[in-house]
Amino acid sequence: AAAAAAAMPGGGDDWVNHPLGAVHRIFAQNSADWEKKVVEYFREKLKDTTAANWVPSLNDVPLHYLKPNSLVKFRCMVQDMFDPEFYMGIYETLELNAKSKILRFGKYKDVAECGPQQEIALDSPKYVTRERQTFYCIPVPGESEWVKEVYASACQARGNPSTSYTPSRHKRSYEEDEDMEMHPPKLKEQCAAGCSASQGSGDAKRLEKEPPAGQQNLSNCTTSIDLNFPLPGEKGPACLVKVER
Repeated sequence: AAAAAAAMPGGGDDWVNHPLGAVHRIFAQNSADWEKKVVEYFREKLKDTTAANWVPSLNDVPLHYLKPNSLVKFRCMVQDMFDPEFYMGIYETLELNAKSKILRFGKYKDVAECGPQQEIALDSPKYVTRERQTFYCIPVPGESEWVKEVYASACQARGNPSTSYTPSRHKRSYEEDEDMEMHPPKLKEQCAAGCSASQGSGDAKRLEKEPPAGQQNLSNCTTSIDLNFPLPGEKGPACLVKVER
């Protein structure tokens, strides 16, 4: 992992595995034009011709190999769109004990941050409501196998298992892994992601072909999620991509 980090373009900043850390720093330093600074920051990181190869692709890396809130890419087709989503773009949380306020941002996140001893100050003059659009995206229909292989071979980011379990084979394609996740062996997983990976937890994902002994009795009641792919036999994740302005 250390060798990979040394070879990754963009310096020592872990902008792939922890992109929100960089966004937090920029937000704290440039409260007025922080969104513009964030775009400039990641454009600078990705200007190297090989930098994009270090960003994991949802087309090639199984979901359980991705860290929550990490930067990912997805080669896809937009199949559907949802109604606009309104969210807290800028808000303040009130520390109940200290009676102090912390300014936060909601962009690039699915939920607002609020600790157990905090509450959101809905009457704050700094409160800003934002809008974003959600698209239902699927892998490119009918994409040739040789095209997939070219993209997969160029990708340097293979990810690391997000659980303590280490599989016997480390390089599986998404197609080989998709039927081994969760306790129903044939349950296919739907991903929700934006610029960053879905905020799922690896604790519920398994890399085993067979379910644990306590779950053997579920093998007769497995279900399969219909991802509504336009062509039969297509494989890969379906993702909810949220586009921010």
